[in-house]
Formats: sequence, structure tokens, C-alpha cells
Amino acid sequence: MADLSSKYKKIINNLEKNIKDKQELEYIKEQVYAITSLFLDELDKIIEISENKMQDLLANQTELQEKINKVESSVNEIEKDIYMEDEEEFEFQITCPYCNHDFVTELTNSTQEIECPECKNMIELDWDEEDSPCENGNCSGCQEHHDDEDM
Repeated sequence: MADLSSKYKKIINNLEKNIKDKQELEYIKEQVYAITSLFLDELDKIIEISENKMQDLLANQTELQEKINKVESSVNEIEKDIYMEDEEEFEFQITCPYCNHDFVTELTNSTQEIECPECKNMIELDWDEEDSPCENGNCSGCQEHHDDEDM
């Protein structure tokens, strides 16, 4: 703004130096002032319109961000229901096949193996119930099938 003001003063000074008739000088100064005022008024309108548009954009952006947050929250809940449900921890009693130590532990159904706290051997877990040997009657540790075999 300071640069604009100094340039305006320079133009007025040039007019005063080059125009000798005082009446004509005053008329020209008034006309320059009128034109300048018109441009400044239009500039103010443009700035006001731009500021209003910017406020509208900010309001829309805030509204959109809130909607995005809601959608993201919903997607996270759906993802949690789909993927994390499988990761729920369940308490299991396990008998180590190496040392026969019984222990209780929390596992998810994605856990593939666990270390026996007694003998430190890794116990492989089989979550595939369809291929369970108990369903075929070929298991070695199920008391139910051993009782059936004795009969």
C-alpha cells in the first residue's frame, strides 16, 4: 500500500509541475481522484466477494471434513468387525504334547503356535476343525473316541 501511495503522490506532483493553470489542475486532480476512487471501490468489492467465497469454502471444507471423519469412523468400525473379530482373544486350556503340562493361555484364532511355559517346546496349533482327527475317529488324545474304541 505504501508503494501505491507514493506512486499516486508522484503522479499528482507531475501534474502540478506540468499544468500551469490552477483551475485546470484542480479539475484534473478531482478527475484522477474520482477514477482512483472508482478503482478502489471495485477492488474493495472484489476483495469482499473473494473473502465471502473463501469463508464459504472454509465452511464447506469443515463440513466435508466432518463427513469424511464420520465415514472413516464407520469404515474403521466395519474393518474392526470384519478383521478384528477374528483376532478376539479366547482363554484356552492346553496340554503340552511333550511334557503333559497343563496351562491356560489367551489365544486368538490366528495364533499358529505357542511355547509351553514348562518345557519351552513350541506347540503347533491346528485351528482347522474340519480336518480334525476327532471327526474321523482317528485322534490320539480324545477320551471320547478312546472309550468308543474300547467297546
